[in-house]
Amino acid sequence: MKAMVLKPILGLVLILALVEAQERNGNWSIQPRDELLERDGNWTMDPRASGTFACSRRPRLVTLSPGDVATFTSPRYPSSYTSLNNCGWRFRTSQFSSRITITCSSFILQPSRRGRCRDYLSLGRRRYCGSTGPTRVSVTRYVKLWFRSDRRLNNRGFTCTATVAGTVVTLPPVVTNAPSGRCVCGQANRGTRIVGGQTTEVNEYPWQVALVSRGSSGVFCGGSLINDRWVLTAAHCTQSGVQQVLLGNHLQSQTDSAERRINVRRVVDHPNYNDNTLANDFSLLELSTPLNLDSVDPEIRPVCLPTASNPSQYENVMSVVSGWGTTTQGGNQPNALRDTTVRTMSNSQCSQSYGGGAILASMICAASPGRDSCQGDSGGPLVRNVGGYFRQTGVVSWGSGCADSRFPGVYSRVTNAINWITTTSRSGTTCAPP
Repeated sequence: MKAMVLKPILGLVLILALVEAQERNGNWSIQPRDELLERDGNWTMDPRASGTFACSRRPRLVTLSPGDVATFTSPRYPSSYTSLNNCGWRFRTSQFSSRITITCSSFILQPSRRGRCRDYLSLGRRRYCGSTGPTRVSVTRYVKLWFRSDRRLNNRGFTCTATVAGTVVTLPPVVTNAPSGRCVCGQANRGTRIVGGQTTEVNEYPWQVALVSRGSSGVFCGGSLINDRWVLTAAHCTQSGVQQVLLGNHLQSQTDSAERRINVRRVVDHPNYNDNTLANDFSLLELSTPLNLDSVDPEIRPVCLPTASNPSQYENVMSVVSGWGTTTQGGNQPNALRDTTVRTMSNSQCSQSYGGGAILASMICAASPGRDSCQGDSGGPLVRNVGGYFRQTGVVSWGSGCADSRFPGVYSRVTNAINWITTTSRSGTTCAPP
């Protein structure tokens, strides 16, 4: 069995030609599939049940229902927190019999000294510090969390979620309050052409989103528009913050006629995201300005989501992955959006390449000779044509190298998280299939 070195993949790129496999001395490593940029942007979050909540000296009580995901972070996260913090959060469930689960996907505080936490997050009587934070800690229907820091060393801090244990009602991705006009989901804008390993037509995939820094057109990750308010991307793309997205974009070098730059209001990572294994590598971005899908041009349209039933129907089928990622491993990013076709496979088949334990239920693999996603494509969509419209089945996540014939690309499996995606993004309005 291969020794496995797991590193967060920060961007996947489209590989259009087979690259020579590199010797790894018997080891394989998860390769970054996007370059995360340092970004200082902060945004204010709307205090809702599902959302991100600031640390407050007088925290308001937030009521959580099954399916709600409340994100809370140390002040200034992912930048280092300041000295002398003394603030917290309060959560309760809407149902008396429900419980709250606290999970921290990233946790770096000042280490303890002589068994005493100097900077800490308290949960009840328990104080967490150093690199050991709460991991799936189940508490009663009410919880108060408190963060304190002293005058000494400041670290990156933490990002955590509070979710409600219990049964979540399955919400199929059907249309709710759908626009009555010409808006449809999953419909590509294309003429007759051969798909695979080439530049796309302008706005061919109208759901394609570019994650960018404020005022920049350089794409560090991709995403997909799933309704008029929400973008689906990879959680490993959001760990340094996301300030803006571009919709209707094709060329990085210019502002396209249909292009819209929109601020990100808040980021909601999957509550069970693991930055070591990249399990549940999903994140949802709420746009500061909802789109009017009835009036905007067809260059901006949402992708259709799959149903949770029979997820095996998306295995062993040809699918399309798109992005502005590099066209060779370690190469430069293209100016224009590109796409290529890959064939999905079962997890058991993919595990034969990566070894036991690496390919989890929240993942799906895809490969074709000489074709792959690579650095810069992370968070972008893997879609399948179903009866003339496209459903998103995967989110670009990670892989060992790019277009290495021994190792398929690994994507986050959308059907595995469809309940979380639909409940978290339920404030948005989507479109019916054509």
